[in-house]
Amino acid sequence: MQNEIKIFCSEEWKDYELLDTGEGEKLERFGKYVFVRPYEDAVWPKTLKNEWEKIEGKFWSSRKGAKPGWQMSKAVFDKWEMEYRGIKFLAMPTPFRHLGFFPEQASHWDFIEKKSIKL
Repeated sequence: MQNEIKIFCSEEWKDYELLDTGEGEKLERFGKYVFVRPYEDAVWPKTLKNEWEKIEGKFWSSRKGAKPGWQMSKAVFDKWEMEYRGIKFLAMPTPFRHLGFFPEQASHWDFIEKKSIKL
């Protein structure tokens, strides 16, 4: 029997997409921008080799020996608008490798909404 990894992600994201993972990193699309961020648990090989070259920014971890922090192309703005199910918010790179929100939490937001009593 093969081990199965299950990732819970909201199917309603239009502005976020996890594109690939591997070799200690994850490749993600946030709106129109694609970024690479550290993901130490991803010990397997990357799948989409060519897509990793088409990025607007990368967060370098101090563990990789580079100067830690974001390295961005000039095409990326300091802030840009994103949307999830009609809720608009700003995404922005932080010094801690985040972009101001946690897209993997959207499935939790959906669950809470379904379980909440609407007044």
